[in-house]
Amino acid sequence: MKNFTGTTALMRFVFKRDKIALLCWVLILPMLPIGTASAFAKLYPDAAAIQAFAASVNMNPAEIAMLGHILSPTLGALVVWRWTAQSVIFLGIFNLFFVTKHSRNEEETGRYELLSSTSIGRYAILSATLGVAFIANFLIGASISLYLIQYGLPTEGSLAVGFSAFLTGILMAACTALVAQLTRQASSARGIMGVIITVIYLLKAVGEGGDNWLVWLSPMCWLHKIRPYADENWSITLLFIVFSAILIGFSYYFLSKRDLGTGFLQERESKTTTSPFLNNSLALTWRLNKNSILWWTIGFAGAGAMVGFMMDTLSDQIGTNAEFKAFLLKMGSTNMGDLMFTLVMAMFSQVLAAYAIMASGKMQDEEMGNRSDMVLALAVSRTRWAINHLLVIFAGICIVLCAMGAITGFCYGLTIDAAGEQTLRILGATLVFLPALCVVAAFAFLVFALSPKHFYLSWIFLVFLVLLGFLQELVPDAKDLVKISPFTHVPQVLLGGKEWINLLWLSLISLVLAGIGVFYYKKRDLV
Repeated sequence: MKNFTGTTALMRFVFKRDKIALLCWVLILPMLPIGTASAFAKLYPDAAAIQAFAASVNMNPAEIAMLGHILSPTLGALVVWRWTAQSVIFLGIFNLFFVTKHSRNEEETGRYELLSSTSIGRYAILSATLGVAFIANFLIGASISLYLIQYGLPTEGSLAVGFSAFLTGILMAACTALVAQLTRQASSARGIMGVIITVIYLLKAVGEGGDNWLVWLSPMCWLHKIRPYADENWSITLLFIVFSAILIGFSYYFLSKRDLGTGFLQERESKTTTSPFLNNSLALTWRLNKNSILWWTIGFAGAGAMVGFMMDTLSDQIGTNAEFKAFLLKMGSTNMGDLMFTLVMAMFSQVLAAYAIMASGKMQDEEMGNRSDMVLALAVSRTRWAINHLLVIFAGICIVLCAMGAITGFCYGLTIDAAGEQTLRILGATLVFLPALCVVAAFAFLVFALSPKHFYLSWIFLVFLVLLGFLQELVPDAKDLVKISPFTHVPQVLLGGKEWINLLWLSLISLVLAGIGVFYYKKRDLV
């Protein structure tokens, strides 16, 4: 057991370092399912309305592929249907950054080596990280169950939702721990985990849409097969437990076999000569970010293709649901395809905001790994280095939006024989989100410029924006508070929105935040 010596002390140390961030995640994440429950209760106030909506969803292959089946015509089942994808995404983000921060990041910065030189065991740091992640995910799951029970939903179903969220978090933490042993850099580990989460969603879409064996390869489908608020199948939880144990076992195995600061995935050898385009700091910054931009572009393009092919079929479903149709028509349009895309893009923009924050955090990785020192020791000023990163971040967001908008419009156009026209329309409706996403990225950069160790506040800000989205649906009177979110100011161009001045204001705000960030980055000492 000497390999685990010092685990308890390190757990206390991790709690002390991240107590504020952990508290925010534990308090805020459970509010998402209860917000979902409140939204559906308001939209479908009686059993007949819920039953009609559930029946229409379960008859639509496109929507089944996107969100799955509704397990029963109850309010709780609607919560499970809508919350499943969110749970994997948000719990994945939380565990992804928490585990990489206290494992691979510690090795990159040299702190792991300092701790390992003391009287702690080889497995102590990984064990402490997983131990704290276990406790945090348990508190999140318990809070979800408590909130849902307090809301009045059935106890057993609420316990199943909370327990499945807890198991999902543990599985994401275990998977991240394994990936952290395979790669040499934290950014690579985060990129691989992002791809894994995307693949999990795509497997769910293909498996649920085709009702085939692929559903067993996606943890999102496992959540559905637990069947909360239906006939709960607790045996499915064994899949989470077994696979989490296997992943954790492999994590310890690879940790015991590799050298400190290395990974098991073979790295590509450097070229003996380099491109003449890599003769400036902007080219270097692009090279540091191009892989993540590529993977996010591929992921959003794939999602856009699926949404594009779904838009026409979902229009028919909405047209048969009087309650949902009335709700959507209040937004100002009779084109159900445009309505559907507007709602979907509002959700995807929040996911893309996660990329904006991750890209802003890349500069933090360079500084924490002491690589920024080598660049700034040359003829590159701090101002130039910061501006280069901001330009690449904004360009990356634009590239991802263009890919998604063009692919969505093209696929939608194929279904209605108007590919060229719809490609341009949907692309324009997608690009209007660029200024709002730039505000999020600039805010994250400002947090980094002020205090890198408090960069987690950027993620709390994102969760806060998601909660404001729920608040907009549930409390129409809270318009002043909702205006804090930049996404509420994005004009809904497909629905006739023409608030073009908002795009100018959002652009100016992003530039001001970025400018303040550059100013403070220039003034403060490097970590």
